[in-house]
Amino acid sequence: MMILVKQTQMPSTYTFSGDFTTFLGFVGVVSTAIILFTAFRRFYRSPFNR
Repeated sequence: MMILVKQTQMPSTYTFSGDFTTFLGFVGVVSTAIILFTAFRRFYRSPFNR
């Protein structure tokens, strides 16, 4: 799975809102990965899949 990152000019100093947006984005990515992992694991371990 490849994630495309658009190159943007980052300010040299983070403001609070920029830090918070970055943190929220990180939390979103991590939670999405956990949800996908759990969903695929449940699907492949399902007894209906045999």
